[in-house]
Amino acid sequence: IMVIPVFGILLMIPGVVFLILGGAAAENFEHYGVSTATLEIEDIDMLGDQGFIIFVKGTPGDNNGNGIHDYCENIIVNATHSGDWMSTPWNAESTPNAADETRQVFQLEISHDGSGCDAQHWPKEKWKNDTQLVKIGRACYGCMAGNTTITAEYYTSTLDLTSAPMWIQDGEALVESTLTTILGAILTG
Repeated sequence: IMVIPVFGILLMIPGVVFLILGGAAAENFEHYGVSTATLEIEDIDMLGDQGFIIFVKGTPGDNNGNGIHDYCENIIVNATHSGDWMSTPWNAESTPNAADETRQVFQLEISHDGSGCDAQHWPKEKWKNDTQLVKIGRACYGCMAGNTTITAEYYTSTLDLTSAPMWIQDGEALVESTLTTILGAILTG
């Protein structure tokens, strides 16, 4: 009878550790406040990568009533990739495609696939050093091994361009942190 509580405590300790590690990893950024970044994708499994999740300074809301979050209106984000890529990754129709460095690999996605920057959807938000960050999109979803270059700029009505700071998360690391958190929750439970 005394074995069950001891066994439970022995499972709970690593469970709590996994919960803490998973939660901390979910908040990590590859780059902080940069307007240009070149990131490497290794894609060890050759199935494509989760890509990079991009946040910018901003506040959700559509003050001018045009159906688009205001923080999306005057920003241009571009991303290109030097390696091959998978179309429709991680399903039966997945097919590898040859590298095309002119192909745009950034997609506007504030909450989930297909959300664009529609004000009907609330963006994912994070706070970093008292700075409110909102998700603007994802770059290189399904890309295979190679280098991804991401740039962001704000433009004004006179078409002047200025650097737009980005905070970039590694999508693969985010998936791993989610799995670690789930494992921690199971062991703790």
